[in-house]
Amino acid sequence: MPLSGFRTPILDALQAFSDERNAHQLCQLARHFAETGDETFRKRLYEIVEQKPFKDLPWVGEEELLALDGETAFVFAARLLGQELLTREWECNDDHLIEFAIERFGEDHVNQVLSDSSDEALGRFQRGWLEELKRRAERIPAPSRRETVRATTVGEIISAAHSDNARHRISRFRAWGMYADEADVETVLQHLWATESSHALANLLSVFGNRALPEFDARLIEFCQHENAEVRRRAFGAMAKNTHPLIRSFALKQLESGVSNGAVISLFASNFEPGDEQRILEALELSPDEGDRHSLLMDINRLLERNPEADCSQLAVIVYASTPCENCRFFALRLLHSREVVPEWLREECCYDSGKDCRQLVSSSATTTKTYLLALPNGQRVLLNGDRVLIGRLPYDQEKQQTLGDLLGQEPRCEGEWIYLSDLCVSRKHAMLTRSDDGRYAIEDTQSRSGTFVNDLAIRERTLLKVGDTIRIGQSTIGFFDETTQGLNHQGTSWVGLAARLGEIYLSKAKQLDQLSRAACTCPTADCQFH
Repeated sequence: MPLSGFRTPILDALQAFSDERNAHQLCQLARHFAETGDETFRKRLYEIVEQKPFKDLPWVGEEELLALDGETAFVFAARLLGQELLTREWECNDDHLIEFAIERFGEDHVNQVLSDSSDEALGRFQRGWLEELKRRAERIPAPSRRETVRATTVGEIISAAHSDNARHRISRFRAWGMYADEADVETVLQHLWATESSHALANLLSVFGNRALPEFDARLIEFCQHENAEVRRRAFGAMAKNTHPLIRSFALKQLESGVSNGAVISLFASNFEPGDEQRILEALELSPDEGDRHSLLMDINRLLERNPEADCSQLAVIVYASTPCENCRFFALRLLHSREVVPEWLREECCYDSGKDCRQLVSSSATTTKTYLLALPNGQRVLLNGDRVLIGRLPYDQEKQQTLGDLLGQEPRCEGEWIYLSDLCVSRKHAMLTRSDDGRYAIEDTQSRSGTFVNDLAIRERTLLKVGDTIRIGQSTIGFFDETTQGLNHQGTSWVGLAARLGEIYLSKAKQLDQLSRAACTCPTADCQFH
């Protein structure tokens, strides 16, 4: 299905525009449709920039609008901000528009556009920007965070740990712990083992969020089973920085009851042994809670990055397939790419990823032309090596010499640029496969009587094939594979095919397939394996 098939749901989502997490991606899609001449999407982008529907993302849509309409869009957005500056000062969020414009047009040109205008709002916008630049130049540099942290005494840290002041955040304790000397760390440890306050205990544990203990103490394991949830969470974080047989034993024991958050996974990062990948796979459970699931997948990425000897071929695929987070998907893809284990079907999927980094990675790593095969209904594998391959029934001059029984008893076969099917529902010239410059194949129906279907969807135009797709012509089903997947059963459902391509790992379980089905995907074919 072409991207135009998603026009209505995408437009509906843009009109509702209620979730800031997908706001940027929706604006990117709006830009795509507008570039094809769809004025409804162009109008909606202008409305979004004017209405600023998200308080925390007031710049949403500006970058896409500038890419779409250039200087006209910049003047429109700058005028809106200039009008707002009547009643408020310049804010850091206002920087986004000027940064987008400078990146696209250059600073001199942006200044010239604003200077040449007699519009009061544009003049106000320019003055606000120039005054902000002047203030920044005159501003006395504040002490760096490192300088501030290092100036904090151990007594102040211990006092802050017992304080209820909300400004004493976890990051303060973590940062102090990174730079503290051994004597101060020992002082913190003495208070840690002695305190009975859960609040103070959680804060003091945070000191070890970015450094190992001078010497591992088994009491840290006890804190991982503390009755207070925050103490447990920070104890896991502190223990993850240490390497010790007791930590590994504890982590393996935790796997026995299943893993649905990243705390247990984090313990393996510094205590990894070959084979832990499979143990984690067998214990893995994807939580319905987005936060827990995100934490779990991030820790899987960290574990694989920290241990280059780990087999990432299955776990990293799970991370990619199970998260809407562009960064996590990119980190997982980067792992697979660096270790040369990216499945071909995933490489093709990444061509449509909403994240630019993922798309660029697979684009820059394009290799020589892949070998593709068709799996015919009789199980025969046919190598595709032509730029054009026609699928159809026997030519009339051959067919007329045979009885109907002979015809129906024929085996499908390939002769040069023809693939013949013994199916009376197939037209003589039913469908055409064509190879593009990058080596990938697409299929189109050649005005057949019964139509051509890809993954049970009728195609109306040339459609790019992905590894694992099924082609239905008449009453015959054909599988499309590459050299690494040619042994798969092409007659299975898309979910069965996906489970096989993932190595028949935990995704074959029904409850986890349901989780996978909600993974983010912007592939323009509705039948892709993640839909």
